Amino acid sequence: EFAHVKDFPLFRLSSNEGGFLSERTTIRKRPFGPLLRRTIGFLGEDKETGIIQGKAGLEYSYNRELGGRSGKQYMQKIGGGNWRSIKGGEVIETEHGLDLITTIDIDLQDYVDNILREQLIDLKADYGTVIVMEVETGYIKAIANLKRNNDNSFAEILNYAVGENLAPGSTFKLPVLMAALEDGCVDLDDEIDTGNGHIMYHGVPVDDSGDAAYGNIPVWKVFAKSSNVGMLKIIDDNYAKKGKIDRFLKQLNTIGIGEISGVDIFGENKPFINNPDHRLWASSSPGMIAHGYEVKISPLQLLTFYNAVANDGVMVKPRIVKRLEKNGMLVKEFEPEISNP
Repeated sequence: EFAHVKDFPLFRLSSNEGGFLSERTTIRKRPFGPLLRRTIGFLGEDKETGIIQGKAGLEYSYNRELGGRSGKQYMQKIGGGNWRSIKGGEVIETEHGLDLITTIDIDLQDYVDNILREQLIDLKADYGTVIVMEVETGYIKAIANLKRNNDNSFAEILNYAVGENLAPGSTFKLPVLMAALEDGCVDLDDEIDTGNGHIMYHGVPVDDSGDAAYGNIPVWKVFAKSSNVGMLKIIDDNYAKKGKIDRFLKQLNTIGIGEISGVDIFGENKPFINNPDHRLWASSSPGMIAHGYEVKISPLQLLTFYNAVANDGVMVKPRIVKRLEKNGMLVKEFEPEISNP
């Protein structure tokens, strides 16, 4: 319609003679609707002050590449509060931003989003996250974050995968056991007495799930059965009672579980693992860390660790942006990056 109107005989003349003034504006479109809303993100700016009001996701992380460069031009004010271009008045030419090509598989993203939604409904959960990572490259193929609204609908409000550090619970038993094995404290066939599945540890009750009472079981079975009592005893007997808790914490850091993943998106926080210098440290802390408490880590950081195990011990940085392009031409390619060999 715009092109048709512009072609009217009168409007084909210059703006001064024909009186046709046009103004170009840009709108945001989301071709896949709410999918990836928080990961794509935003950069909110107050139009009056230019102060950034909100920032999230790839749009903020890659603002410089996406933003391009504003042009500058001298213009002349004419009647009715309008402006017109001056011949030769261009000072700086406008430069469009680059295109961001992500690692996301949109079909897998759609599938993951639906599965997460079903699980949140089934579990009556408030929120949840799912991340799918390619093992060898660290490329993130899908990342969904859903929160329940007051009307029981779901929306991508926060990026829980990247930005929220929580107690990992039993998923933390793998790095704990790996640290003990690496230090030579235990072998997989060593016997651990888990008793009736319940102990009081420095005044704190620790239980195995349900009515489990495994008694004497090998280390590999402590892990296979996810015994809280068994894991606690491994760390307490080999580190806490021997005054070597610093050695244990150092080993956790050595295998990379205490560091940020280095993902190329804004909002990641460093994991927290309690230590003797912290005000929250107590005599029960070693046993709590052994089964995933007094620890805070994001889902993406934990996934990065598990991915390293799947990748034969090579830890790769998670990545969401694969390359930058301009007018379909490659500007920069982001290759997989090893963060811990």
